Amino acid sequence: MTRQQSSGIVLAACACALFGGTWVAVKVAQSNGIPPLEFAALRALPAGLVLFALCVVLRRSLKLPRRADAAAVCSASLSTACFFGLTFAGAQRLPAGTSSLLGNCAPLFSVVLAWLVLRERVPLRNVAGVLIGALGVAVIAAPAFRSAAPQDVGAILAMLGGALALAFSVLALKRVADLDPLLTNAYQFTGAGLALTLAAALATQLAPVPLRGPTLLAILYVSLAATTLGYILWTLALRSLPVSRASTLIFLVPIFGHVWSWLFLREPVDALELAGAGIALIGIALAAS
Repeated sequence: MTRQQSSGIVLAACACALFGGTWVAVKVAQSNGIPPLEFAALRALPAGLVLFALCVVLRRSLKLPRRADAAAVCSASLSTACFFGLTFAGAQRLPAGTSSLLGNCAPLFSVVLAWLVLRERVPLRNVAGVLIGALGVAVIAAPAFRSAAPQDVGAILAMLGGALALAFSVLALKRVADLDPLLTNAYQFTGAGLALTLAAALATQLAPVPLRGPTLLAILYVSLAATTLGYILWTLALRSLPVSRASTLIFLVPIFGHVWSWLFLREPVDALELAGAGIALIGIALAAS
């Protein structure tokens, strides 16, 4: 493994730690009455506007150099809007730890898409790592699924649909990984935020937001930490890692999600979930090697 690839893995792991906290913020927003589509818009749109402001302050060009780049960024925006919207909606009925698990099983889709669309050669160790990681995630999920109510099936399907959208977003961002990450993410999140705002309006999910206390912290976290900073780190990681390898690292998100949910929401973590986290880490180590 090269030094550049090692740096990419560290950047991706830091991004995953930030992503994992998103599901705690979703529960805080839910408890304060913010509708899921509106909260998803509040995650994306402020992040995009902050990134555009940074581009202006740093005197970066606001023009995408090629038409193909614009198409890829547009695809990433729509995929991200679907990812945020579906997962935030599904998370309304599921524990934060389970939400982080289902919303981030994108590696199962990304490896196949990288092979089909990008024609990436996927080494057998990466395939094995994904399968072992998926096994670990399934073990983590087992306690939650044993107690799932029939009405939670729709929420589970929404989370899986969001994970598929995330896989398409990773694919699109890989196509523009050589561009300025501030610019690509500014366009991506502004577009996603506008799409989500429109969707929230059509679904009558726009309401006044109480910008105080935990609600304000939740919005600031998902928009600035988990999105603005997290996706810059993720885009930088994609510069030095193949999609198949980078996507496997997304399995770290549910591990961090369970840790943050235990720390901040006091959601219980049992021995089976700890065993699953260990199996997932083995798969990640194998796929990232």
